[in-house]
Amino acid sequence: MGWKAAIPQSWGTRVLLVVAVVGLLPLLGDLAMRLWANEPYRFFPLAWVCGLVVWMVRYGAELPAVKYPKALVGVLFGFAALFFAFAALRWSPWAGGVGLLAFMGAASVIRGGWRALRTLWPPLLLIAISLPLPLGVDTIFMLELKKVAVTVSSSLLDLMGIVHVRSGTVLELPATQLLVEDACSGIQSFMAVAAFAALIFVLEKRPWWHWLLLSVFASMVVIAANVLRITMGTFCLVHFNWDLLSGTPHLAFGAVIFVVELLLVLSFDRFLAFFEIGVQHSASGAVMGFQRRGEERAVAAPVVVGGEGVLPLAGKRTFLLVACLAVFGLALGARGVVHFAQRAPEESTVSYGPADYPELKFELPKVVGGWTQGESVPAERSLETIGLRTKIWMFTSGDLSVLMSIDYPFDHFHDLLNCYTTAGWATNIASPVSALTPERPPIAYLNLARRGFDRTEVWYANCYGNGEWAGKSAAQSGEARNVSFWDRVLRKTKVEAEEGIGQLQFRVQLCWTGLAPLLDADRTSIQQLFEEASARLAEQVKTQLNEAK
Repeated sequence: MGWKAAIPQSWGTRVLLVVAVVGLLPLLGDLAMRLWANEPYRFFPLAWVCGLVVWMVRYGAELPAVKYPKALVGVLFGFAALFFAFAALRWSPWAGGVGLLAFMGAASVIRGGWRALRTLWPPLLLIAISLPLPLGVDTIFMLELKKVAVTVSSSLLDLMGIVHVRSGTVLELPATQLLVEDACSGIQSFMAVAAFAALIFVLEKRPWWHWLLLSVFASMVVIAANVLRITMGTFCLVHFNWDLLSGTPHLAFGAVIFVVELLLVLSFDRFLAFFEIGVQHSASGAVMGFQRRGEERAVAAPVVVGGEGVLPLAGKRTFLLVACLAVFGLALGARGVVHFAQRAPEESTVSYGPADYPELKFELPKVVGGWTQGESVPAERSLETIGLRTKIWMFTSGDLSVLMSIDYPFDHFHDLLNCYTTAGWATNIASPVSALTPERPPIAYLNLARRGFDRTEVWYANCYGNGEWAGKSAAQSGEARNVSFWDRVLRKTKVEAEEGIGQLQFRVQLCWTGLAPLLDADRTSIQQLFEEASARLAEQVKTQLNEAK
């Protein structure tokens, strides 16, 4: 029996199923758009289609009628209801996706008890891999992959005799710097290769320990491949002046390595299967080398059983199951309509956004807060910035010198700590600083060190296009995402309003670098410079954008 057998036979149940699917479309569509915008998860269409088709085929298979564990069903339904309710209240496509997986798990248990769950959880796992890890865990994982890749590559470059200095995820060569991007960290290929390993596990009906070993091997392959990419790219740049780490050559180089990664994972799967069941001495075995253990079990004791005792797909259980899903679908569909209806007018009234990138001119007086502006910024002085456009000034006071900058555009409160950490700086202090003047919001402050002796102190804040200050909750909390766990998960609307997600934002930053710690008096003087200069820049942002409109 195929996937068509999973479709209910009753017309009433079919109508409810259609209602459920239509109701879930806004949520799933929003989830799909968010996944597509996140490069490491762009494999999700294949994972969704393969996982759903395999699940439906196995769900529609004829299974003997058994008593299912009601407690497990209750737990899974409880999780599904909880995540669906959260998705409807806060409009969280991620929570809705998790709720749908929990609901499918409950349906699997009702379908045929523990036996059906053992058969049906692998395709659900394949779908689950496409959902991002919550609370930015995947971002932390990406940073750790970067560190591993750069550390190992640096050791290999030492063996090759290539002079360089490693600072975080930056390789500093005599003539240039190489910043290891997300693609080279392995996060993008890691998620796709992990999904490929899960797909093999699902289609080939491998045992769970086979998939576990395959996943571990896939992780090792991805790390090794990206170490090779960084090392060989640096070697070719130094000795042959071939830049394989940027532009089209970088994409082509990465595509070749990705294909090799998939072939290695497939080869290791066959290697494990060879030792799992041995070589078959037959005509087909001579060609294939082995046969699947699942196929042997199917020959010895067929899973599909006909006749009496088969749980029909048109019974009361199926009707109640689909009816519950229809109720959830109606609630989420109505919430989705409200969500998109409220968002559309706001987007239509925004004249400038992150995609517009207006070219603006910023100027600061020669003297600000007792500090004198230098004629130019020395080439050896730099700031950690990732905005498309950046303007930097140098100010001096006695024997002190600092760099002031405005960097844009951003579509939310950008946490500068991530940039400095990626560049190899270790955090001593990351906390808010009370403003010296009452009308200013708290300022985010960083105290950093690198290579054991370099010291950097940074003051920064963001402002909107109307000149108002953004990220107040961010500066107050001083966390990596600048908001607390409570704000990030349960008070999403408040956080979006304070971070100004989707609005054009400008970051102002002041950076001091030296060997000895600053005196408190000097630190106060630097903060006065930052507050006065950033206030002037915020006013210029407001004025120029109003004139542009």
